Amino acid sequence: MKKTLIILCAALAILGICSCSRIEQNRIKKEALGYINAMSNYDFEEARKYAAQETQDVTINYFQNVLDPMMTPADKENLKKNTPATIEIIKISQTSDTTAEVEYYKTTPLQPKHQDPTLKMVKRDERWQAYVVIEPYRFAQPDTTKYDSIASTINRYQNTENLKPSKEVPKPHFPSK
Repeated sequence: MKKTLIILCAALAILGICSCSRIEQNRIKKEALGYINAMSNYDFEEARKYAAQETQDVTINYFQNVLDPMMTPADKENLKKNTPATIEIIKISQTSDTTAEVEYYKTTPLQPKHQDPTLKMVKRDERWQAYVVIEPYRFAQPDTTKYDSIASTINRYQNTENLKPSKEVPKPHFPSK
């Protein structure tokens, strides 16, 4: 009888852990989908709702305040042709209690189904948030004329306060694979 009770308790404990893990995975998925959908469809204000503070301060501000103003009407029309994006989450890896990585496929009218870079997520204040902090200069390609205006704009912004976080937030640690 004792043996059966111990086995039953162990099974219930394992079931409880698995259901908590599934609940957490669903939370991560919901927040990741919100961010990816918003960014893929160029809705930066919606993306802010799902983004960590650093992501808002650097990445989203960069797209809104640097790239968007430089776009011509033809560029903006091409972006509209490339929406809506369809997102398919393929894997969620919770790397710690407060970090996770989300792998996904994206399909747009102008691009076939392809895997985008892994989205990093951080948990802050009991909420999962997208953590994407770009290095703005990576978009500047000095050997191509297509990026010349972007490169000059980026150079103006690189040494300014415009792209720095509005408040100090501890940088999350993502375990290496």
